[in-house]
Amino acid sequence: MTYKKTSTALIISALFSTTAALAHENKDSECDVALNYDISLTSDSLVVSDNGKEKYRIEDNKLFVLGKKIPLDSRQSQLLNKYSDEMSDQVPEVIELVNDAVEMASGAVSIALTPLLGDTAGAKMDDMMKGIEARVAEVAYQNGDEYYLGATESTLENVFDEEFEKEIETAVQSSIGSIMMAVGGQLMSSEGGSFEEKIASFEKKMEGIGSQIESQVEVQSANFEQKAELMCENFKSLATLEEQVRNEIPELADFVVAVNESEYKNLK
Repeated sequence: MTYKKTSTALIISALFSTTAALAHENKDSECDVALNYDISLTSDSLVVSDNGKEKYRIEDNKLFVLGKKIPLDSRQSQLLNKYSDEMSDQVPEVIELVNDAVEMASGAVSIALTPLLGDTAGAKMDDMMKGIEARVAEVAYQNGDEYYLGATESTLENVFDEEFEKEIETAVQSSIGSIMMAVGGQLMSSEGGSFEEKIASFEKKMEGIGSQIESQVEVQSANFEQKAELMCENFKSLATLEEQVRNEIPELADFVVAVNESEYKNLK
């Protein structure tokens, strides 16, 4: 798997598998939902697209599919408006959750590495995490009353591209010397006379840092898990509603936006 493919998988996981990512080992707790198109929202429109190409748009209670206005009866219109309202509620929550996940990851890296590696190496890792945050902000953001959530593989790969890979490689390469020196210094300054004793002391110190990280992020993680689980359940309901919309409006039948992952695999 290429680095870009890995990045894509990680972002998709952040969107809809956050509960599992936060160490839910029970498979029943995993979020089995997929979002297969990019979503743009404003106060009066919902646009479903694929890498910048609009597939359909709901605007002022009207439906446009591939640029063509679709006539709707009262039942279809009511169902479509309900779907648009539900999507308008859910997408901002997903964007907020993704940003929370990135913020938590950045905080955990800082907490973990700065005490071990020192301020210089820790600052370099912070810079790398800020770069990742900036990239994530390109696929999940709010700008006033406009929301955008990029979920297609092509959109994600355009953001997490070869340039991003090179940025990460450069950051790691520029930090590796400082990291090795810091680790070596920590190891040699550990208690014990023999090398084996120093190793044991260093391992104990690492375990202590791990416990410190766990205790510092525990409350935040619990709140995050709760929000992720609620988001997942809401999107499952949205997927069910969307299936009804696709069944009622034939022009939307080919555009599977939000579905249960198992269902989507069966459609492939």
